[in-house]
Order: sequence, then C-alpha cells, then structure tokens
Amino acid sequence: MKHRLFFPLVVSAAILSGAVLLPKEASSLPPQDGPQQHRFRIAKLNNQWKVHDSKDSRTRVIRAKRGDVVYWTAAGSDLYFQFPDSTLFESSEAAVADGKELALTVSKNAAPGRYTYSVFCMKERKFATGDSPPVIIIR
Repeated sequence: MKHRLFFPLVVSAAILSGAVLLPKEASSLPPQDGPQQHRFRIAKLNNQWKVHDSKDSRTRVIRAKRGDVVYWTAAGSDLYFQFPDSTLFESSEAAVADGKELALTVSKNAAPGRYTYSVFCMKERKFATGDSPPVIIIR
C-alpha cells in the first residue's frame, strides 16, 4: 500500500520540479505580439488643427499593424475622415462628434505602406494636419 501512494507522489514531484526548473531560455521567451491600441487626438495646437498622439503632441505619425486599433478623439470639432484605400479600415470614410472617440481596426487586408489621410474639422471648415498631411504607416 505504501508503494502505491509513493509512486504517484514521486511522479507528481518530478513533473512539478520539471515545470519549475525550466531552462532560462524557455521561461524568458518574448510575449506574442498581439493587437495594440494607438490613441490619437485631433485638437488645436498653436492655432492649427493637429492630429497627434494623446500622450505626446510631438508624435504625429501612427505606426500600426494589421489587427491594431486606432483611436482618434475629437477635441473641439466634429470630424470627418477620408482614407485613400477602403482596405485600410474596411471603409474609406468615417466621422466622429466633438468630444467623442472614433475606433477603427486596421484591416487584415491592409497592405504594408505609408498612407496619407484627411481629417476635416467641421467647426472651422479646415483640414487638420499631422505630419502634414496626417500619416499612418502599416507594418
């Protein structure tokens, strides 16, 4: 009877110690690159409508990959977006009301490359600039 209990305990201990004592290389693998969020804002900066990163107004180019979600927050005007290729976000147009947020997922069909797009600010009937014009780069 003692042998019957002893064997499962030894096997369990061996399995657990094998999992705990994995080589360092196996436990330090980088995490999978999943979809990321990119948060940008359209607001007046120095008397001009600008597309910029929500955390750093100097960052004006969106660098995304397929499956990433791009958020634009309208700060001061209703906005109308026009994209050069409907495969970028599955649509060539979008709109967002002042104070609201627009979220678009980069399409799985988006080809890698540099895309310029337009953001029209309804309040003053002017286009926003980013990297003059706004740019999104798909990796």
